[in-house]
Amino acid sequence: MLKCPDCQQPIGGDDLNTATDVALCRTCGKQHQYSELSELEPAPGFRIEQLPAGLTLPDDGRGKTLRYRLASSLAWFFLIFALLWDAAVAAFVVRLASRPDSETTLFLCLLAPVGLIVTFIALRLLLGHGELRCRDGELELFTGIGAVGRTRRVRFGDITRIAIMESNIRTNNGPLYGVGIQLSGGKTLWLLRGAKPERQEYAVNFLRTLTARARR
Repeated sequence: MLKCPDCQQPIGGDDLNTATDVALCRTCGKQHQYSELSELEPAPGFRIEQLPAGLTLPDDGRGKTLRYRLASSLAWFFLIFALLWDAAVAAFVVRLASRPDSETTLFLCLLAPVGLIVTFIALRLLLGHGELRCRDGELELFTGIGAVGRTRRVRFGDITRIAIMESNIRTNNGPLYGVGIQLSGGKTLWLLRGAKPERQEYAVNFLRTLTARARR
């Protein structure tokens, strides 16, 4: 059942017109795009217990948490880039040791942090994991290695769309797709970029299920 994003009342029956992409709320009298509202509802027949390989659903007593590995094809790209970059920096260190030069020292100071940052990104993608859960009426998203990482909290009322979308990252094989969470302010949060389609589809329906329950 679709709900009006303004008054949270159900919209159904003759008030839904897929041909014109219109969903009319009789309660507040506002019209919405049917395609947008349908992207906040889980697919018919979705069962939360049927997880694809690579995803787990532990329960800590406060509700189920979707846990996934961050590893993707991007991890190897960043790792190879980091190794090549660090090798170039090492060559500069050898040159600096034999012939100290102020300009070379300055250049090295600019290059070294880049290698450290890229190495961290590669390790995070290879060893890190992500978690999705509902906490205190908000969507909580964690990414990190072990217990160390970043936690973001999003109000369910601010979510306008959850779908598999083309991200702003491109590879040699074309655009990279991921799970996008669009917010009312225009910002998009990205998850599982480059992951297998079945994992992305499950995550989309899991997030839509949490959103639909929170808005009831």
